[in-house]
Amino acid sequence: MTDSSRQAEQERDLAELQVKGTTKAAAAVSGMSGAIAVLTGLQFTTSASFHDALYNVVPWALSGLGAAQLGLSLLVLRNHFPANVAASVVGGLVACVALGWAVLASTSGFLSAFALLEVPLAGSAAILAPLALGATRRAWQAKKRLADAGLELGF
Repeated sequence: MTDSSRQAEQERDLAELQVKGTTKAAAAVSGMSGAIAVLTGLQFTTSASFHDALYNVVPWALSGLGAAQLGLSLLVLRNHFPANVAASVVGGLVACVALGWAVLASTSGFLSAFALLEVPLAGSAAILAPLALGATRRAWQAKKRLADAGLELGF
């Protein structure tokens, strides 16, 4: 490979590292969903105690999944492909748990604004994270090619 073609390839790879709009949207919505999930879970664990064990476990699960989703969203914003794959899975789990908890809480008279807000946010995060997979995969591959070429840019 000639120097000019190598340089052109590296310039294309550097351009690929720019965070795309779908990736930004996926990271932002996942981060908001994770934060609201943590707050929803903490709100119910600190404000009420239930006799049925399911009612006591689900808020903790929602808080844990929300914290994971929040952390993954920060990595997705840095074009981390494996984190985006994990965020796609966790986003779906958070959406299912949030919807189940909203139904469970509303039928028991414990509905809150956080629980209502979390359902559409989690659903949006579950949709947007897989849409960003292509962009993060291309950026991840570009990072590897640049690192193999000796351009370790601190990613």
